[in-house]
Amino acid sequence: GETVEIRAREIEIGRLDIIEHNADKTVFEVECGKGTYVRSLARDMGRDLGCFGHIAELRRVEVEPFTPDDFVTVAELEAARFGGKAEAVQD
Repeated sequence: GETVEIRAREIEIGRLDIIEHNADKTVFEVECGKGTYVRSLARDMGRDLGCFGHIAELRRVEVEPFTPDDFVTVAELEAARFGGKAEAVQD
């Protein structure tokens, strides 16, 4: 295999809150700027703490200009597609 150098770059972290922590895992919420790779953030935090860091579950809860009120589930998309309500999803 070939070793690839990952260059550091500046990112914007507006907020990083620990929601839950125990010996096996830490759950946190992060508010970050565009272009931030949260998986890389977890990897780098683990490296700096002398352990392995990875993402087991990633959930995007807001993407400007959208808020959770604008989000739809896969089930809602399927219902709109198969229920003849595709126009409602486009609005």
